[in-house]
Amino acid sequence: MPATFSPVSSNVNHSFFNHLTPFKMKRLLSLFMLLVLFALNANGQTNPTPQGLPYSEDFSSLAHNSTTYPAGWQGHTISTSPGASYNTGGPTADRPLTGNSTAATTSGNVHNYDGKLGFLNTLSLDLTLTLALNTTGFQNVVVAYDIMTIRNPYDGSSNTRINEVSLQYRVGVSGAWTTITGQEYQNNTTTQTGAVTTPQKLESKTVTLPAACDNQSVVQIRWASRQVSGAGSRPSFALDNISVTGTPLSSPSITVSNTSLPSFGVIEVGNNSPEQTYTVSGDNLTGDVTVTAPAQFQVSTDNVTFSSSLTLTQSGGDLVGEPVTIYARFSPTSVGSASGNITHTSPSATTQTVAVSGTGVNPPVT
Repeated sequence: MPATFSPVSSNVNHSFFNHLTPFKMKRLLSLFMLLVLFALNANGQTNPTPQGLPYSEDFSSLAHNSTTYPAGWQGHTISTSPGASYNTGGPTADRPLTGNSTAATTSGNVHNYDGKLGFLNTLSLDLTLTLALNTTGFQNVVVAYDIMTIRNPYDGSSNTRINEVSLQYRVGVSGAWTTITGQEYQNNTTTQTGAVTTPQKLESKTVTLPAACDNQSVVQIRWASRQVSGAGSRPSFALDNISVTGTPLSSPSITVSNTSLPSFGVIEVGNNSPEQTYTVSGDNLTGDVTVTAPAQFQVSTDNVTFSSSLTLTQSGGDLVGEPVTIYARFSPTSVGSASGNITHTSPSATTQTVAVSGTGVNPPVT
């Protein structure tokens, strides 16, 4: 009699899950999430440590066989599809530094070209070099660099590729990159594929980063490329003599129109003197200004609500509505002479004071 086979019951497929308690199901889900995170991190990228200004690097101390990036640098994969437009996403993965590279090196990688760092793209690799900067305390940040071609397989027949490089930036360690126009570099049509590292078509570029890069703890810049025309093997590009400078920001400052006010005179305890005024302004502030009156004196910004202290709000480094008028008055709580300073403080700014004085007396006996 021919053999017969019974179909596997669908209940068997679910029996494992049917016997799981909610607690075990939760643990199984947690394990699954950990595996997903591990897979994502396996293809992650490193954000290099930001370098302070002024900064310079000519790679002269980097041995030709070195595979270690200088501080602040990292090679990255932008994407797996280089094209006619600059990719502005990524990076998607780190790229190791390949030592002892020359114009004869054909592998798609980030290369150590003996005193120069560069990269060579392939059909499935869009590569870049990233430099991280700390521009805190600086504005008008200027990036100067030399850019060149090392490997150039252009032969006018099967290899006619013309590629282009431009500088990109972003503030922070995430989000899209912005391509800076006006400083693009393209390779020429002179073949160089021997075991040399001679710079070909070297050009010096100077770029002022946008104001969004001023006074930031992390600004990343990178050199990305796109395909302009032609076909065949791609050229490699390299960088040297990088310099980043900026204009120091002015120190935060507070200015008061008077350093002292005339005496408020003799005022009965429990009463308030007529007010006196002065103004306060601020420049390049990094925080609000706190105004604090000494004992038995009060301050106000509207001549209605008085208190022992108040806060002046700043925006964009200046006080909102500056110069701000301060109303001061003497409100004695005890008999005798009173004096002191109204202080004006803000982070990193020199404290400014306004001297005040008055005399408190008892009310007349009725």
